[in-house]
Amino acid sequence: MASIFSFPNHCLKEMMLMASLLLGGIASAQHDEVARAEQAFANKAIEQGMKRAFLENLHPKGVIFDEGRILNGISIWEKTPESNAKLYWKPWYTGLSKSGDLGFSTGPYEIRIPGRDSAVAAGSYNSIWVRDGEKEWKVMVDLGIRYSPSLFGTSLENKDWPKGPLLTGKTGQHDGWQEAEKAFLDAYVSQGSKGIGQFIGQQTWFCIDGRHPALGAEQSRAVLPTIPDQLDFEPVDGGMAQAGDLCYVYGNVHYNGRTNNFLKVWQYGDKGWVLVLLVLQW
Repeated sequence: MASIFSFPNHCLKEMMLMASLLLGGIASAQHDEVARAEQAFANKAIEQGMKRAFLENLHPKGVIFDEGRILNGISIWEKTPESNAKLYWKPWYTGLSKSGDLGFSTGPYEIRIPGRDSAVAAGSYNSIWVRDGEKEWKVMVDLGIRYSPSLFGTSLENKDWPKGPLLTGKTGQHDGWQEAEKAFLDAYVSQGSKGIGQFIGQQTWFCIDGRHPALGAEQSRAVLPTIPDQLDFEPVDGGMAQAGDLCYVYGNVHYNGRTNNFLKVWQYGDKGWVLVLLVLQW
């Protein structure tokens, strides 16, 4: 069985079940494992408040980001006062390693305040989920981007982007997430944003701050010219699935005297490392 990527949506359940049966009888529930954890997290935030939801779902070593700073999520949320604001989000695109210990999730979010007719902020969240053995899933990385207008009410089936599980990953022995990151940095330093193109696949999503997500190879390639050639990427940490088919890396982006952040999720396949998710601020 290979790495599993899915685009969860209530309207797509039948299609995903059919796809799973066609692709070797893989259970649709397994495709949605990360999506279920993400949706349960989102539901708790609405029902019991953001603070409690984040404290219960963040990994003890999990990180969040604030204007270029990388912070321990638990420490920040313990100090955060309760709020009447509501954070709504839902998973659109999720992935799960073959070993079942590493996954990712991305989708739209909105922040709403009672008494206001429209959202006060909107964008896409991007999460890395980890699991130790048979224990619960926990969020290790949480990096969001902002854009307008909101996509929270958008229906997946009305858009021209990849749908269904991606079953092309392969296991392997690697030198950790540093291997994928070195290849990326070498290409970017020598070729600028054009060098990123060699890592784009059919299931690549680009989440760039200030823009709606670019979904799939065609849209991702189209936004490459908007990425400056002078970004200074500073990897900070990352992780890899035990199966060696999925890894992530996050860090800082320095540009024009400012520091922001990035997150990359990589899948290993027949052609080597391919980006499945790039989150970028500068």
